[in-house]
Amino acid sequence: MNCEKIQRRFLEMDNRSRIPLSVQAHMLYCSRCRHDITLLSETFASLRSEAPFIMDRNLCEKIMLDVFLSKTGYEHHVTRFQWGAVGSIILVSLFLIPFSNSFEWLRAYFGAGLELPVSIVLGLAFSVFALAGIFSNLDDLKKFVNSLPKKLH
Repeated sequence: MNCEKIQRRFLEMDNRSRIPLSVQAHMLYCSRCRHDITLLSETFASLRSEAPFIMDRNLCEKIMLDVFLSKTGYEHHVTRFQWGAVGSIILVSLFLIPFSNSFEWLRAYFGAGLELPVSIVLGLAFSVFALAGIFSNLDDLKKFVNSLPKKLH
């Protein structure tokens, strides 16, 4: 093996616990690799013994308390287009699944009376999705309903 592969293999070692035999054999014949690997080993050992990032106390409780007391809120708004796109996919799949190859395989495996249960399940999925869409956009729906009489007159 060449020096570059040996050094890469040394750096890929897990936890620097034991130097592989091939690296040790190469270090016997190559003074440059022996010097570099020894220097790296000493550097890693010094980093491990005097790590500046070791905390003298546990800060988890303080950090989590700050997070819980924070006034910053998280809000993720799904656009109407995204709701409509996903709802359209569910609705189209409700009508197109009985014509797919996968459904033919399911029909052959489970029997011919599979159209009704699949349609019921997809209809329930669409209903749950529609309810989630309505309740997540309830403020927009209220504004629309309140402005509807003005639009009709």
